[in-house]
Amino acid sequence: SRARRSRVRRLWASPMRSGFVRRACAYAAVATTVTTVTTAAQAGVLTATYVTAPEANGPRFGLECRSTTGATGADADAGRRRVVFVAGDSTVCGVGCATSDRCDGPTLPRRLARALGEALDVDVEWRALGYTGADVRALRAKLLPALREAMRGGEDAVDGGMASSSSSSS
Repeated sequence: SRARRSRVRRLWASPMRSGFVRRACAYAAVATTVTTVTTAAQAGVLTATYVTAPEANGPRFGLECRSTTGATGADADAGRRRVVFVAGDSTVCGVGCATSDRCDGPTLPRRLARALGEALDVDVEWRALGYTGADVRALRAKLLPALREAMRGGEDAVDGGMASSSSSSS
């Protein structure tokens, strides 16, 4: 047992072993330094050159008619209409959708309303409330009051009210 411990100590203390460990630590330190410098440089370039994609063109509210009566607009049966408010960040605003040739407003709320209308066989009125870069704090501070206003019937909170507040807060 004592001889075995002595042999283990000699192996760990051998010049080859300690040289290997030193070289490995030196290579790891160099690799870490190079990675850190590269990451910092990329972050600096991205911060200086990043441009946010534009929001979707078109209205931030609409009506998807899916009832079997085929009535649209004011003629649609009010009992067969549901209202959906979609609140959130750039996904709700349709960021990046404006680059498409056939963009008629934010895609997510429109498609959600269409799917709900088909599944429930009702007309779905949708309203998109959101702004680019929203986090939880911004959702509470800006979107909840806008949602309350929209539920009272204020069109400014739905059509562009949040878009103008997002550009002034950035």
